[in-house]
Amino acid sequence: MKKKLLALVAAFTFLLCMLPSFLLPTRADANDYIVDEYGLLTNAEIQALNNIAKDYSDKYKIGFYIRIMNSHGSQTIEQYSESIFNSEGLGIGDEKEGIMLTLTMEDRKFDILAHGQKGNRIFDERAREKIASVVVYDYLRYNKYGEGAKVFLDECSKTILLPYMIKGAITVIASLVISIVTIIAFRSKHKTKGISNEAYAYIPPGGLRLQTSQDLFLYRSESRTYNPPASSSSSGGSGGGFHSSSGGGFGHTSGHF
Repeated sequence: MKKKLLALVAAFTFLLCMLPSFLLPTRADANDYIVDEYGLLTNAEIQALNNIAKDYSDKYKIGFYIRIMNSHGSQTIEQYSESIFNSEGLGIGDEKEGIMLTLTMEDRKFDILAHGQKGNRIFDERAREKIASVVVYDYLRYNKYGEGAKVFLDECSKTILLPYMIKGAITVIASLVISIVTIIAFRSKHKTKGISNEAYAYIPPGGLRLQTSQDLFLYRSESRTYNPPASSSSSGGSGGGFHSSSGGGFGHTSGHF
């Protein structure tokens, strides 16, 4: 009986090893919006960030993800981000809409990945680089990883909302201008008496008669020329470069932090 039990266990283990990789669980669930394999964040930070990312993902129907890893191995950071996105089945909807920040701590590299038709349209090269400049220069370079992660999620949310805010502002301004023009036109149409812009309207019927003529010197005109001091040559600031690319349904902005 004992031998049969051991044989069954061995057979089950063999079958489990032979299962196709897509049937095995991946290293992170698709509902894990925040994964920190390097151990930079506390459990409380991960939980709070995961809740924020889930709320944004549900609201905009675009997955918000952050992956903090040790190394991207022999792959480029862009290839590594894509492999994570695909292997974990990330993204929302048929187009797998998503935006993801990947950090590899061994060489301090980052990649912001966008996927899906809507994801690539909203998070285009300009938007990704704007997000990167805030997150990298203000937080990651100073090792503020928890704050930087939250700012990444918030900046992505602002990027989605911005077009709607601009459209709303234009609508309000247009309505205000139309209202002002309407009021001015109404008042002009119903004005019966007012100030005349023509000088002859103020001349009496008999005309003007000058009684006294006198010249008074009221002002002295003085002209001065400003000669600015020679400006010293300014030194250019050190600007950090981002690399942006796209292909295969993905958009990337990457660099060092």
